[in-house]
Amino acid sequence: MLEAWYNKSPEGFLFAVKAPRLLTHFKKFVDFSQQIVDFYNACEFGLKEKLGCLLFQFPPSFKYDEETLELNVKSMKPQFKNVVEFRNAS
Repeated sequence: MLEAWYNKSPEGFLFAVKAPRLLTHFKKFVDFSQQIVDFYNACEFGLKEKLGCLLFQFPPSFKYDEETLELNVKSMKPQFKNVVEFRNAS
């Protein structure tokens, strides 16, 4: 699917890709190491230079705390443009 988007999009177009709910809503960055590697690989391989940012959007029920943010950041590959959105007011 990503390769099809790549082929159909104009030159210079960038995609923002939202991480699967498996990572953000169900796993919540716990016991997910293979899934996040698979996600990064699929995005990088499928979209190549058209890959913009990767959005990790957590559910409103997921409360922010520094430890969680640190876990998220340590789990992310720094060569990608990673965006984290906590939707809980905390």
